[in-house]
Amino acid sequence: MITQTKKSRTTREKHPPVVSDTPESRQNPSKGLKGSHEKALSMLWSESVRWSSKMW
Repeated sequence: MITQTKKSRTTREKHPPVVSDTPESRQNPSKGLKGSHEKALSMLWSESVRWSSKMW
């Protein structure tokens, strides 16, 4: 289990930190915080895509 120390405080306010919960992190558990950062970016990306698709 990967524990987040500094980042977890800020991310917990918006959503519970999900670490090693996606198939990507299951394949590559050694990513650690870098993986969670990429996950946050991809989540932002998918969120914006969903938003833009609603606009059209």
